[in-house]
Amino acid sequence: MRKLCFMLRSAVLFGLLALVWAPAAVAAPETRHIIGVTDVPAALQAIQAAGLSVIGVIPLIDAIVVRGSEEAAKGLANAPFVRYVEADPPDAVWTQEDTLVYGVDNIDAEVVWGGAENATNVIPGKGGAGINVAVIDTGIDCGHPDLSPNCVYGVNYVTPGQIPFDDYGHGTHVAGIVGARDNGVGVIGVAPEAALYAVKVLNSSGSGSWSAVASGIVWATQNGMDVINMSLGGTTFSQAVADLRGGQRGLLQHGALPREAARVDGDRGGGSAGSLGGVLLDRAGSGRGRPRRRHPLHGADRIVHIVRSEWL
Repeated sequence: MRKLCFMLRSAVLFGLLALVWAPAAVAAPETRHIIGVTDVPAALQAIQAAGLSVIGVIPLIDAIVVRGSEEAAKGLANAPFVRYVEADPPDAVWTQEDTLVYGVDNIDAEVVWGGAENATNVIPGKGGAGINVAVIDTGIDCGHPDLSPNCVYGVNYVTPGQIPFDDYGHGTHVAGIVGARDNGVGVIGVAPEAALYAVKVLNSSGSGSWSAVASGIVWATQNGMDVINMSLGGTTFSQAVADLRGGQRGLLQHGALPREAARVDGDRGGGSAGSLGGVLLDRAGSGRGRPRRRHPLHGADRIVHIVRSEWL
């Protein structure tokens, strides 16, 4: 009898020790995904049933941004109303650098707004007046003296509800390339009379998510922007962003991606360009020493020169 009691006490003791020593179950880390769908209401129900949290819905492309386990998100890929499921990490997109004065001079922007090469004064009405430009980036410091006259805080997809102030510096730099003013100090941009709108999709480290970029593009198209500027690079392909160019969505056409655009004036530098609703988009390039190009209109109503050569 005493032996049996000893055995029982030993079993209980070892059981308690096993509970103490056993590693706690590690919950699967939460990740973000973009789910492209054909039926948003049905997808929202399925997402809730799968235990995922909805961060937001991106209009126009019927994409839903979710947070939760990767397994649960990918498990919805075979649902009849799901077009794709893609990861949406917070550092998928980052800034790219460029040089201000070189880019402006390389495309002879001063000839357009100043009437002559190497001009340093803008002829009123020749510098992009009436054109709205969305700078989709880290935000803009609209208080900068070269930008403040026509800079507007648009939207913030990094910290929703906050002003899209630039806490990294890249967006303000890009805004200067686009539209630094003729104010007697500093430099002058490509379109010094254009209105600049800050659309913040990248954080204080200069990185962000594809869903934020896609949301920024949609905001620009829905808020009267004439031009969208993105000086960005990415780690992966994004179907959500791809849905915003060409095809059924028709928001960004050829010219936004130089590799897919038609070649024009190939005997003088081979710049890539394409047609976008009567607008000829021309990448000016970032390689120093590259010859300036004089492209014929090819039926375009106006020419928009693009200062960078790398695009999403």
